Amino acid sequence: MICPLCQDEKSHIFEKIGEKTYYQCQYCSLVFLSRSELISPVEEKERYENHHNSEEDSHYIKYLTTTVEKISMIVPKGASGLDFGCGKSLLMEKLLNQQEVFVSSYDLFFHRNEEVFEKKYDFILLSEVIEHLRAPNKELQRLTGLLKANGYLFIKTKLLTSEIGDFKNWYYRRDKTHIQFFREETFLKMSELFHLQKIRDLKDDLFLFRNNG
Repeated sequence: MICPLCQDEKSHIFEKIGEKTYYQCQYCSLVFLSRSELISPVEEKERYENHHNSEEDSHYIKYLTTTVEKISMIVPKGASGLDFGCGKSLLMEKLLNQQEVFVSSYDLFFHRNEEVFEKKYDFILLSEVIEHLRAPNKELQRLTGLLKANGYLFIKTKLLTSEIGDFKNWYYRRDKTHIQFFREETFLKMSELFHLQKIRDLKDDLFLFRNNG
C-alpha cells in the first residue's frame, strides 16, 4: 500500500474497523484509509452540504475568530494569503480581510476559482482540510510551490496521539470524509519532503510551518 503523503511503499495494516482498513506508513507514520475504500466525491459533497457553517452563527464566528487572531499575530498587515479548502462559506476570508490581511479562497466543491493557483502568497491556510485530501502529496507540492520565500503554512487538524487510545471510537475518525490522520512525527517527515520548517504549535490544533524552499 503506497502512502498518499510520502509515497513510500512500506505501509502495514494499522486497524480494521468493519469494512474499512487503515494503514500506517512505516516512513512518515501517517495513518490512512485504503484508497479503494473512499466514499465517492458525490457523497463527500453531500456531507459538506450538511455542515451548518452559517455566517450568522455566533459559535462558528467564534471558532474562526480564534484562528484569525493567531494568524494575525504572525503575518503582517497587508500580507496576502490563500484559504485552501474554505468550504461553502467565505467567512474566514472576510474576517482576515477585516484585519487588513488579504485572502483569496478556494474550495474544490464550492469555490473552484483556479486563478488562485496563478499567484504567490505570504501564507496559506489549511483549516480542517488536510485530513480530507485524497492526494495530499500532490496538493502539498502544489501549495508549497505557491508560497513566497519564508512564507507560512498554517495547518489546523487533530493529531493522532497515544492519548487518544481507542482509534475505532475516536470521533475524528468516525467522520467518513476524514481519510488520514497525522502524528507529530508525520509533520517532521512532511517538513523534510516539502522543504518546510515546523515553527511551533499555536494551540487549538493549529500548527505553523515556514517555507524553506
